[in-house]
Amino acid sequence: MLGKTISHYKILEKLGEGGMGVVYRAQDLSLDRPVALKFLPVQLTQDGQARERFEREARAAARLNHSNIIIIYEIAEFSGQIYMAMEYVEGETLEQRVKSGPLLFGQAVEFAVALADALSLAHRRGIVHRDIKPGNIMLCAEEHRKAGGQLKLLDFGLAQLQGVSKLTQDGTMAGTLAYMSPEQAQGREADHRSDIFSFGAVFYEMLTGSPPFSGEYAAAVLYSIVNEEPPLLSRQRAGIPNELERIVAKTMAKKTEQRYQSMCEVLADLAGYQYRPQTLLEKTGAEKKSIAVLPFEDISPGKQNEFLADGMSEELILALSQNRQLRVIARTSVMQYKGQVKDVRDVGRELGVSHVLEGSVRRHEARLRVTAQLIDATDGTHLWADKFDGVMEDIFSFQEHVADQVTTALKVQLGQMDIEMPAKKPPQPAAYEYYLKGKLLQDAPTLQNLDNSVLMLQRALQLDDSYAAAYGSLSGAYLWYIDTGLRPDPGYLAKAETVAHKALSLDANQTDALYTLANLKMKRGDIEGAVAQFTKVLQTDPNHRNTLLWRTVLIYMSSYLERALQEADRLLAIDPFWPMAHWLHSTIRLHQGMFDAAMAEYEQMISEVPSKLVWLALAYRYVGSLEKARQAAHKLKELEPDGILWPIAFAFIEGAEGKSKKILEYVDERIKAFAWDFYIATYWVASFYAIAGEKDEAFRWLERAVEIGNRNYRWFAVDPNLANVQDDPRFAGFMIKARNEAMKLESFI
Repeated sequence: MLGKTISHYKILEKLGEGGMGVVYRAQDLSLDRPVALKFLPVQLTQDGQARERFEREARAAARLNHSNIIIIYEIAEFSGQIYMAMEYVEGETLEQRVKSGPLLFGQAVEFAVALADALSLAHRRGIVHRDIKPGNIMLCAEEHRKAGGQLKLLDFGLAQLQGVSKLTQDGTMAGTLAYMSPEQAQGREADHRSDIFSFGAVFYEMLTGSPPFSGEYAAAVLYSIVNEEPPLLSRQRAGIPNELERIVAKTMAKKTEQRYQSMCEVLADLAGYQYRPQTLLEKTGAEKKSIAVLPFEDISPGKQNEFLADGMSEELILALSQNRQLRVIARTSVMQYKGQVKDVRDVGRELGVSHVLEGSVRRHEARLRVTAQLIDATDGTHLWADKFDGVMEDIFSFQEHVADQVTTALKVQLGQMDIEMPAKKPPQPAAYEYYLKGKLLQDAPTLQNLDNSVLMLQRALQLDDSYAAAYGSLSGAYLWYIDTGLRPDPGYLAKAETVAHKALSLDANQTDALYTLANLKMKRGDIEGAVAQFTKVLQTDPNHRNTLLWRTVLIYMSSYLERALQEADRLLAIDPFWPMAHWLHSTIRLHQGMFDAAMAEYEQMISEVPSKLVWLALAYRYVGSLEKARQAAHKLKELEPDGILWPIAFAFIEGAEGKSKKILEYVDERIKAFAWDFYIATYWVASFYAIAGEKDEAFRWLERAVEIGNRNYRWFAVDPNLANVQDDPRFAGFMIKARNEAMKLESFI
């Protein structure tokens, strides 16, 4: 076969062979792409049952469009040989991977989520796979993962449509022995819950390196599946989290009614586990030393110096974050513990850190006392403690002293930076106080707080006009006016730019100013410039959360979905309680086509960020839960009756219900004005015109989306909302343009 041309496919190499097929790597000469060709063995071409199974595999997989399910291009016959052409995926099977031992917990969960989401789609379409096993799961190589697919579910040869006929005839078995459900092992009728059991068996093997049931003879294996519980995970591998043991046990309950009743339920529990900071770190297996700087306590008479206590915490977080050997939890997440009395061991577990720094501030007239202590979060041991007694002028040297002592105690070197950081001149003490007050007011960006923040920062600059940090923070306040819509005057963008440049003229590495300029580039559609500038911010502050957020948004908007997911994990690891970090992770999942996984994650975080209900409604729309989508849209309307997102949510629902013309009733001039300069909403409006059949307008808005930064061409190709334009002759040219624009980020990724 090697070197032969079958139809328009040239055979290049043999990839593998099994009882039901021989697989070759080939080149599609018509479309110039690699493919995998699977041939039914010659001796089986006249076997009606074998041929039916072969064709069933092609039909079942072809019904499913999912990033984690193999794509079937066609099934055909050539010179008496029947074959199917499918997506060629480089990588290794899960069976090959687990031969070298169990996976890291975080990596196993990541693969489990991908597999569960693929099965959830199959089950919604009425397809039960019936042969879930490690050998039918391909782990994608790096190049393929860039397109958003962690793994590919293969071989739907045993799949059946529910409701068409009995899935398993009485007295017969279908599936691979070690991963069968009890009902399969007994030859009884099996529904989608049989796949849930097999999924659990595969998950078990990922976590332990061994299948849950084994034996020298088939009869012994079958007996175990039906009558015996598998060995406890915790006895197979030390350190198995209790939550994972519970999830696996529930998937593998002997009675179908005691299992999870859908893969959506599995995904909901996996999402809860996946957001644990320690889980995110387990994906890489390369944990750094880690620390959480808890909010310092103000113990001054009258507690009038809370801003000083909060400022001390923030300055120490910033100083320690500049060390690349140290993972430092962001201020947003540690502020959850303000005013709480909690065992540091519990804090360490919740944040996934090995050490905690805590302290207090006491001010009386001109005198200041600051205490700090470093604690091992694993056992509560105090490793170091110190105190400072002095005046405000000396507080900056004490901050440096604490950072130096902490890194010494943790045996890491301070200041291993990508760029050289020159020494900074300490600000005037009174200016520093106004600066702290102004900066901290931006934590809750209401109109009153932002106005007061600007006032405080301007006072700081009146006292010290060379205070770079105050200029940088002021630029951030002006940005907030625009981003919150509280003062939408474009003049504030110009003010933000002016004071940011002033800050950088005084300190070329001033983080807030660098971030402001990056944000402005992003707003103006200079995506490459924005990513380059965001990268520069991370050189001065590796944990700058807004930079990590928006840089990752731009990466996923350029279709680098797997890399974006890695960056989202990094953000969650340093800021595990920030709702926006959870929104980002969920939204990347959505654009990977993992709708059920995204839906489960949105449901976990939506109470914290109700404005993101539009995304939950969108996820419900994609999985076909239109009643839930409508409930989410109504809730959003109740919360923000004058907002512009609830009409967008309702428009998506109308489109899914086939009311294509009614969609445009929601797309008024206010929404179009908002969407024209906001690349996510621009694409949504393009989708509405596509659903309504107004193709010219759809392409106009699609072109605009690409122009201002939405180059997510992989998503454009599969988004069902664009179905009416995906076969238009103009779409191919548009896709080429979107891809070319996205590729401009290659050097930054």
